[in-house]
Amino acid sequence: MMITRATRWRRLIGVYDTNGGLLGELAYLTGRILGVAHCALCEITHDASGEKPVFKATRRSIGVPLEMTHRNQVSLELGTLVEGRTPCVVGETDAGYEILLGRAELEACRGDVLCLEAALRRTVDEAGPGGEPPPAAA
Repeated sequence: MMITRATRWRRLIGVYDTNGGLLGELAYLTGRILGVAHCALCEITHDASGEKPVFKATRRSIGVPLEMTHRNQVSLELGTLVEGRTPCVVGETDAGYEILLGRAELEACRGDVLCLEAALRRTVDEAGPGGEPPPAAA
């Protein structure tokens, strides 16, 4: 089996800037209607009918498990890292968690799943585990 940088990540975790559960979902939908709630990651991954089919395909093809969760559904360790920094995409290695894509990168995608996919592939391939850049070419 060929080992690539992407296979060193245990998983990627997308953290929405919303609370999960029925009340969280209702609060977000109400906020969207009133124009007071916004989550760039939600706009990328979902449309009015639910999870976008192209995002489902991206999740299968990225080469690293990509899980999605809400800010109130993360572990204490992950919650400490992402508090006040959602939406974001976090990478997990044996050494812990690291934010790979933050709010600015997700906003720049303007709801485009393919933009997110490209950013994830670029970030995972370039950063490697622990955010270490690949060795310079000799």
